[in-house]
Amino acid sequence: MALQLSTESWIHIFNYLETSSDLYSCLLVNRCWCKIIVQILWKRPFSHIPTDKKYHLILKTYLKCLSKQSIEKLKEGGIKSVIFNEKPMFYYIEFLKELIIDSDRFDSSLILLIKEIKNEEKNKKKKFQNIFKELDIIFEELTKLICYNSNKIQSLSIVPCKMIDYIIPLLLKEDNNNFFKRIKTFTFETSPDLNGLDKVHKPHEMIVALSRASRDITHIRINNINETFKFGGDLNFLLTLLESASNSLVLSKF
Repeated sequence: MALQLSTESWIHIFNYLETSSDLYSCLLVNRCWCKIIVQILWKRPFSHIPTDKKYHLILKTYLKCLSKQSIEKLKEGGIKSVIFNEKPMFYYIEFLKELIIDSDRFDSSLILLIKEIKNEEKNKKKKFQNIFKELDIIFEELTKLICYNSNKIQSLSIVPCKMIDYIIPLLLKEDNNNFFKRIKTFTFETSPDLNGLDKVHKPHEMIVALSRASRDITHIRINNINETFKFGGDLNFLLTLLESASNSLVLSKF
């Protein structure tokens, strides 16, 4: 039966089963099914509210997709781990269509990853020295990985986190390779700082940069607006949003 149906037919069938646990049981049936199902499962890996353990494994898998140049930069910064020698079965990052950057879980997962890497080191005295410097390096390289593979992403949701500091300059570069150019929906909301990280919240800059990157944005939602934005006389960014959003702009207080 599997050989009689086209790949396109199987894609439609498996997309229909996307929210079913049956999808996972089909992964190992044959190579064709595996390729289709992996792409479906990795379109929205953060959308099904994964456990902390699964969230950590997702980011760890993405880090295995880093380029040789990025891995060398990590090594130069003192970040050496066997996980960077493991080649993933698929280039999972290219399947991403919906990205949710949750500051609480994103940052804590990367900190946990660095601690795991540090535990591999023999010199215990130097284990946790420069941990935040190393965190910055991982943030930068992971952000580059996401941006360079962002042309399929259609939905972006961000809770302010350190990654914003790296996304904004990449979006504003003239040769940004059309990062996030297919974004249609964008959600921005706030969250308390985590683990003592000195996060720089830049909602205005992020939204303006994103509006320049994509002209396909049809829906923008800004949550916790009273906390996030200091309106006063600074309303230029709202005009930018209205120009870029051809359909709707939603400002929410919750």
